[in-house]
Amino acid sequence: MMPPPLPPKSIYTSCYCEENVYLLCQSFLQDPSLKDEWDVFVVFISNLNKTVALWCQKAARFHGSPVIWDYHVVLVLHPRREDSDMKARPSEHHSWVYDFDTRLDLPCLWEEYFSMTFPEDISLPYVRYGFHARSKILLRV
Repeated sequence: MMPPPLPPKSIYTSCYCEENVYLLCQSFLQDPSLKDEWDVFVVFISNLNKTVALWCQKAARFHGSPVIWDYHVVLVLHPRREDSDMKARPSEHHSWVYDFDTRLDLPCLWEEYFSMTFPEDISLPYVRYGFHARSKILLRV
């Protein structure tokens, strides 16, 4: 199941991820067919130190380097219904992440987003210094 594209009049404001996600969520929820097919989640990413490292962000000073945010907010869509088609081809029915600040595709597959945004192989030194990510689903709409 392919995710819906960004609405044509999506608003993006740099460094205001929570407002960007709020407006996108509001736009998605106004579409009755989207509400029938997808569960909508708002995901808050941070940690106790309020210093979380995210890779593949547009705000990175250099390609391949992380951005340290106090927090970050993304929207996630997950297919709502399990029909016979989903059971027959489960690999084609994924969750999708909408992050206006990523250099990855928008939307991006959940698995790809988290493996590229929080890469285990290069993020280990950052984990030692308290830049690890924790996420919390704030809202299931």
